[in-house]
Order: sequence, then structure tokens, then C-alpha cells
Amino acid sequence: MQATKKHKVNLFVRAVKRDHSNGFVINVNTFEVDGHLFDHETSIKLGSVEVEIDIPDIDLNGLNDLEIEQIKERIVKEKNESHLKIQAYEERIQSLLCIEHTDNSGQE
Repeated sequence: MQATKKHKVNLFVRAVKRDHSNGFVINVNTFEVDGHLFDHETSIKLGSVEVEIDIPDIDLNGLNDLEIEQIKERIVKEKNESHLKIQAYEERIQSLLCIEHTDNSGQE
């Protein structure tokens, strides 16, 4: 079991109704919202409460290693997505070249 420590957090509670809905929902944030977050909602402040939670005792120096790991995962994802986009562009070029070749072959 991982060691934990107590941490106090302020939670800000508001009732939110979006234009497309019929009723309010309770929304809890760790930050205070003045007014509304989006143009398509009504937001009513209901108050705030301080709570104490257990959070894992984290080695902050180890967070760098975790961040590096996440960045490497993003790089792999971006490479894969870029490869698929490049492949689609190359296929489009080949398709256009085939159409051009077909159009030109009938003009001789």
C-alpha cells in the first residue's frame, strides 16, 4: 500500500443548466468560477467547502521520469498519425497521376 498524506482542498459548488437541457446539475470544481464558463449555460454559485483528502506521497523528482514517458508516448502517437496522413497524401497523388495518365493516353 502506497503511503499517503492529508491535503486540504477547497471545492466550489455550483448549479449549472445548459441551454439544451431541462434541469440543473451540480458541478464541483477545484477552482472558483465567476459567472459561467460557456455562453450556453446558466451557472449559480451554491457555495464552497473545504475537504481533507488523502493523496499519494509522491517523489516529485520522479515526476520528471513520468513526464518523459508521457512525452515519448505522444511522440509515438504523433509519428503514427503523421505516417497515416502522409500515406493518404501519397495515395491521393498516385490517384491523381493515374487519372492524368488515363486522360493523356486517350489524346494521342
